[in-house]
Amino acid sequence: MRIYFSGDSDPMVTGTASEHRATAAKVQEFLAGSGESLVLPADIHGSPTPYTSLLKGIRISRSGGAVSMQLSHEGEICVAGSAQNLSRWAERFVFPFEGEAGHHHIDSRFDWVASDSAGLIIEIDDHEA
Repeated sequence: MRIYFSGDSDPMVTGTASEHRATAAKVQEFLAGSGESLVLPADIHGSPTPYTSLLKGIRISRSGGAVSMQLSHEGEICVAGSAQNLSRWAERFVFPFEGEAGHHHIDSRFDWVASDSAGLIIEIDDHEA
């Protein structure tokens, strides 16, 4: 998983369909347990071009209500929300077919995302890592 970011756009998480499904499974496993937070590290090696930076990962924590996504000063995407809404968030990482191209958005157009939340793009890489 790599997370590309430029100040003028939503962060973009890239990976293969199987990598994204694994991310979704890790989040669901976290939600089924009793842990307070989950850190999903990202690959920060290589060039972020045409973006300005690669983010370090995603930090997920339980809270009440709608999902809120914010960029931390440490270079992580901080995601918080109720277990039900975080489960919906994780479902956006699932692409049914390995060869499927495309991307999904997570933003405040969804009623389970906070209106003041940053957005996120989940994109399929066109090749296996």
